[in-house]
Amino acid sequence: LGSKPSAARLFITADSSFRLFVNGAFVHRGPARCAPEDQSYDILDIAGLLRRGKNVLAVLAHHNGVPTALHGLGRPGFLCQLEVTAGGKTQIFVSDASWRVNATKAWSANSPQQKTSKGGGGGNLSIGAPLPPNPFGRGFIEEVNLSLVDPTWTAMDFDDSKWVEASVVSHAYGWPTRYDEPGANVRPWITLVPRDLPYLKETPVRATGIHSTSEVIEYEKLSSDSDLSMIVAQDIVVPLEFCKVSGTAQWKSGRGPLILHNSDLRDENVIANGIRSVRVILDIGDGMNGYARLDIEGSKGAIADITYGPHLVGNQIAVTLQGARNVDRLILSGGRDVWEAEDWRFFRYMGITVRDAVEPVRLHWAGMTRIGYPFEEKGRFSSDSSSLDALWKAGAKTVRIVTTDAYQDNYREQLQYHQTGYYSTRANWAAFGDPYLQRRLLIQGSQAQAPSGLMPPAYPGSIPGKTVSSIIESNLFYVCQFHDYLLRSGGFEPARL
Repeated sequence: LGSKPSAARLFITADSSFRLFVNGAFVHRGPARCAPEDQSYDILDIAGLLRRGKNVLAVLAHHNGVPTALHGLGRPGFLCQLEVTAGGKTQIFVSDASWRVNATKAWSANSPQQKTSKGGGGGNLSIGAPLPPNPFGRGFIEEVNLSLVDPTWTAMDFDDSKWVEASVVSHAYGWPTRYDEPGANVRPWITLVPRDLPYLKETPVRATGIHSTSEVIEYEKLSSDSDLSMIVAQDIVVPLEFCKVSGTAQWKSGRGPLILHNSDLRDENVIANGIRSVRVILDIGDGMNGYARLDIEGSKGAIADITYGPHLVGNQIAVTLQGARNVDRLILSGGRDVWEAEDWRFFRYMGITVRDAVEPVRLHWAGMTRIGYPFEEKGRFSSDSSSLDALWKAGAKTVRIVTTDAYQDNYREQLQYHQTGYYSTRANWAAFGDPYLQRRLLIQGSQAQAPSGLMPPAYPGSIPGKTVSSIIESNLFYVCQFHDYLLRSGGFEPARL
């Protein structure tokens, strides 16, 4: 750029998700949950992040390859347009073949989803029993080899000469002519919808609490390497004896790292005592939605298995609680690694088990980047009853907990249901008075409506027009929500859909 811009607007989206960095600094993640038939995009003001001369936009984009609770299955791709005004002139930059891309091999492509479900329903179809919903699921377990991640890839001076040109998604067939020119002509890039709710608030939350320390006896397990959750679930956990955890006081005060020591791997010790791996369970203080994050340093090839739980079972984290796979695995690079999960989870406790470490592992930071809807408290309640006052506070807290970019079943499925959304919106109107979430739920529900008029109980996460509702009363809840919205918002936008 010839001068520092006076204005710069970035329009950006991806199927299924993206993280944006400008001049080396993390800026934003998105898009909001949506289906590819109505692809959401974000609009960002980045003028303050740009400078005269060279600027770099770097994006980590991820395609799920399957439908999830946050995004339906579409065609993988990334789309953006940057409009910059500098020196009285406006320039437009778009995502085209001039971009450089690299398909990273750091993440395993064979990891299972955190949770999959074929839904309810079923039964004898000959007597009219409803069909189950289309299978849906959460995001994926992450198994990441951090040696294959260049920590400087977002920096302005990063050398991308070994990366390849981006492939432009085009519509290779059609009548009367082909769409050979790049453009928004292939699903999910046909119907683009600007984000219609506020951006989520992100806050780093460090896990200062140390709930417990222990060690794991390593042995050959029955399950294959294809399902990390089943491997970790078979761990034999015993009190600390041959492993060690040091630096607990400095960790709790934030003055230094927590140091995790595995057992001595000299032959005579392995023969006598086996191989022992150290484990620590950290506590962030309350159940929250967020992206797990670690700053960790250890020998190259050492493994850090990370487990998550909203509560403990038998003083340990239940890795497969509620049929979900609550675990990720990092293979350390040998230097200091900073990792943040691609998918958010709801948890309070974070377990870290260090395996195959030939030297102590230093944990510099652990916790989450907490995400939350930017509610404003507008409602007030007080009474002579402490029980009623506590009930009000619990209701407001529950709404905050179950809300990200939608009211959802946040721990188990992360789906946006009509019926649970109905209850959440009633508490929202009393405590916060926010109109955007319910309006969006109503719009997205109508997008999934079948020709019969019925809707699936949750959306995204189902195929619009094809998924017969197995929770038939969810359609009644949709009507009740519509009624509540009209009474409370004073707006009639959904009625025109």
